[in-house]
Amino acid sequence: MHFSTPLSIIALSFFLTACTDSSAEIALSSKAPKVTLSDEPLADGSCVGWRRSLSRGRHLGDVERCLREMALRDRPAAVRDARVMSQWDIHENGYPELKPLIAALVHYPEPGSLEAHLDSLALLPNEPGPYSHPEKALTASDFIQAKGNIHWFDTETGMFPNEHDVLLSDVAALSDLRTATFSEIPPSDFEADDEPYGLVGVVDDKTYRQQAENYGDWYDLSAVLMLLNRMAQDRDLKTRFVTLPTGDQTAIIWAVDDDVLTPLMDEGLIALSPDEVAMKSGKAFEAEVREKLGAAVE
Repeated sequence: MHFSTPLSIIALSFFLTACTDSSAEIALSSKAPKVTLSDEPLADGSCVGWRRSLSRGRHLGDVERCLREMALRDRPAAVRDARVMSQWDIHENGYPELKPLIAALVHYPEPGSLEAHLDSLALLPNEPGPYSHPEKALTASDFIQAKGNIHWFDTETGMFPNEHDVLLSDVAALSDLRTATFSEIPPSDFEADDEPYGLVGVVDDKTYRQQAENYGDWYDLSAVLMLLNRMAQDRDLKTRFVTLPTGDQTAIIWAVDDDVLTPLMDEGLIALSPDEVAMKSGKAFEAEVREKLGAAVE
């Protein structure tokens, strides 16, 4: 006697076979070895190293210094190394100048080509200052620090009140907000740590107000930028106020047209500094000095 197999059983058989095959594939993939990035240190004549460390935000300063020195000594070699590292995953971790340096060398390999590009965008209107070194400039930030539309200052004022209004006026003078006037409403006294500052900007009879944190004898840089950018946006001005990295407790506010800033950032040529990095860096140094002085007294 012949018995036919029901279609439902055939379908179930195919389903179980597919599940078994899928489970086998998952088991095989789970056993696949994980890719481990190499982490060889820098070698003589090469800046290509510390790949795993760079992906975790370590050794960025070491690699940047190596690449800068090489670019000033042997630019074609630096460009070759930069092209290799441009394919890497690099975690900036508060040290944001390595990736713009790599981008500058990759996109503008010829000496002077990046400077010419920035000059064509009218971003370098000034003569270099007495402490500038444009001959050593490699990144867009380097050139802008030397000849750009910037205000460079210490974020620690050393006094009470801090006179945010003076800082605001100095920065606004770089832009199409130069006719604005500013005032500061300070805390009641220098010991009133829980009282904020009040910042006021007036332009064309319109008043703008911004609260600023009381950081002792340090500017609230975030509040300064917030007020300036609010005023510029409200008046449909193209200028934006941003900070460039310095690596210390000084800060650089750059007044730049938004239409120009965005392409530079998209190209990876500019990395902006978080507003409070300079203050935090300075406060960390202060704390270290106090700790060492306390140990010396003991």
